[in-house]
Amino acid sequence: TNAGEAVKSYDKAFELDKKSCRAILKKGMIYKMARNEKLGLQYFQEALKVDSMFAPSYRVMAELYHDFQKDQRALENMQKYVKFNNSDGAKKRLVEFMFIMKMYKEVIPIIQDLQAKGMKNCYLYRYLGWAYFEAGDKFEKDAYKKGMTAMESFFTCSGSDFKFLPEDYKYKGLLISKAFKDSVPMLEKAIGELKKAIEIDKNANCELYT
Repeated sequence: TNAGEAVKSYDKAFELDKKSCRAILKKGMIYKMARNEKLGLQYFQEALKVDSMFAPSYRVMAELYHDFQKDQRALENMQKYVKFNNSDGAKKRLVEFMFIMKMYKEVIPIIQDLQAKGMKNCYLYRYLGWAYFEAGDKFEKDAYKKGMTAMESFFTCSGSDFKFLPEDYKYKGLLISKAFKDSVPMLEKAIGELKKAIEIDKNANCELYT
């Protein structure tokens, strides 16, 4: 009932201004929240018929597609969102979507550009560390060392009260082991990090025992 009343309110707003992309968008958001893919997309696309460069429509369409595991379409719309928004915040959202798509090599220069511009966000260090490991030294010289540095920055930036994922310790340990495979002390440090990942989730990280 509340959703129906909200739709009626946005209908009135639209009647007052038939070029109100935001009124149309908000109607679509109601259906997005209700997980109605078809009607949500209908309104987001309707807003784009009024203004094809209305960036928020591309963003919410990307989110809706992601909600329904259609990540390729989600990425395409997020790229359009950045095209018409072109803000650092929009590029950070693009990084998150590319990471979901496992576009590790492609995401590294975007993160570096955001950091060079002064964006201070702890999660960017996480994305960079994980991406460097997945890309490897064949992609870029000293990728593992750069990834290790990124993960160290991530842990420093996040602070002791932050709830780290087991993958954070896993990637840090694996990066250390790759970057310093001939150093016994560093390999022992790597093992220590991998043990932390196992302690948090033994089942998910059982392969780390080897």
